[in-house]
Amino acid sequence: IELTIRGAFPRFDYEQTDALYWGSDLQVEGQLVKGFSYLATASLVWAQNVGDGNFFINIPAHQFLLEIKKTWDDLNRIRQPWIAVSGNYTMEQYRAPEVYPFESVFEPGASTVLPSSFDFAAAPDGYFLVGARAGMRLGQTSFQLGVENLLSNTYRNYMNRFRYYMDEPGLNITLRVKHNF
Repeated sequence: IELTIRGAFPRFDYEQTDALYWGSDLQVEGQLVKGFSYLATASLVWAQNVGDGNFFINIPAHQFLLEIKKTWDDLNRIRQPWIAVSGNYTMEQYRAPEVYPFESVFEPGASTVLPSSFDFAAAPDGYFLVGARAGMRLGQTSFQLGVENLLSNTYRNYMNRFRYYMDEPGLNITLRVKHNF
């Protein structure tokens, strides 16, 4: 914990240790019926300090994605039109280090002995995000319109250090234009 004239801030010091990491990235995709396809993914990661059995900070929580995509045949000059809807579930990181909030460390007269691995805030709750994308090609130019967090859910991502202070952005709309020369 770094004390400055502006207040107390988390500081992360890293040391080498014996660690065990294991996990898997899984992906299944296929055709449902003509014009409809699906994509399902899972990213699973576990990590632990072998020496003392503690968990590491900032290990990603398990994530699952399901996307359904509809494609159409070319329509005159419009090539490869498609639309996709996705659901993305991120679990709460249940293998997180022990929590010692700022207040408990800096109480007057407190002499808290901190372990080698701890966090300042509990891991955020899991969350479910809905997204949608659509795209097409016109000649040498591709267009894609995407909407992330379509329901504008309030959530915090365990991997973002800003999670100590604020929520993730809400609804996000992106337009991508790619022109091949």
